[in-house]
Amino acid sequence: MTLILGVDPGRTTGVCLIETKPNYGFEPISWYQSTLDELVSTMVTTLSKLPKDTPIAIEAVVQTGTLNQAKVHQIKAHDRVESLCVAQGHKVVSIQPQQRKAAKVTVPSEVEGDHARDACRIAVTYAYHSTRNKARRKN
Repeated sequence: MTLILGVDPGRTTGVCLIETKPNYGFEPISWYQSTLDELVSTMVTTLSKLPKDTPIAIEAVVQTGTLNQAKVHQIKAHDRVESLCVAQGHKVVSIQPQQRKAAKVTVPSEVEGDHARDACRIAVTYAYHSTRNKARRKN
C-alpha cells in the first residue's frame, strides 16, 4: 500500500492524500482546499508530514485556450506546488486533465469540496497508471 498526494491547482487548490489498496482500491486519508494566498503555508505543512518517497500527482496546466485570470491562477498554483515539492525532495508527476476525466473515479462522499474531490481523482489516476506501468515492465 502506497501513499499518494493528489493536487488540483487553481485559485482554490484541492489537495487529497490517499492510500492505495489491493486491486486498484484506495482510501482517502485527508483532504482540504486552499486559496492561492494560503497555498504555500498549507503545502509546506502537508509536505512536512509526508515520507519523502510519497509521490505528488498534480494536474497539468492545459497549454491551449485563452489566457484568462483562471488560467493565471492555475499556473501560479501549479508552479508554487511543484517548486515546494521539488525543494523538499518529493517526486512530482503531472497528470493530464484528459487522463483524470477518462479515469471515471468514484470519490467517496466524505471527501468534500469539488477541488479536493478532483485532487482525489488525480491521485487515483496516478496510482492506476503507475500500477499498470509496473505490470507492463514485469512482462
